[in-house]
Amino acid sequence: SSGINAEYGESMKQYFAPYLCCDMVKMAAAFNTDVDSLELELMALVGGEGVKIDSFNKVLRAVKRNEKEQVRRDVIELCNTLQFKTQELIVKTAILKAGLVIKSSAPNIDEKPSTSSVRGGGPL
Repeated sequence: SSGINAEYGESMKQYFAPYLCCDMVKMAAAFNTDVDSLELELMALVGGEGVKIDSFNKVLRAVKRNEKEQVRRDVIELCNTLQFKTQELIVKTAILKAGLVIKSSAPNIDEKPSTSSVRGGGPL
């Protein structure tokens, strides 16, 4: 049954794919169902996938994506990430220069156990 529903949903997507706007009355006739049932099925099927359902006019519309706006958002997100990582590296470098590196309490296999937890210092 779920295979039939998946195929039915896929055929609905393929029916609408070439259009920016589709008359749901004609679509319901093509799928041998009533408009209200088709509308419910479409809401479950498309959700927020670039399609809007106009219940009043019984029309299915493709939402045109604003690619420039999406690129702008992606660039801003990338810049924010770069700024954060740069600041993180500056802080790490300052910590290393100041000699404030804290070693792990568990000794590494290659290292001998240390009595000090701070580089360059003696026991606290």
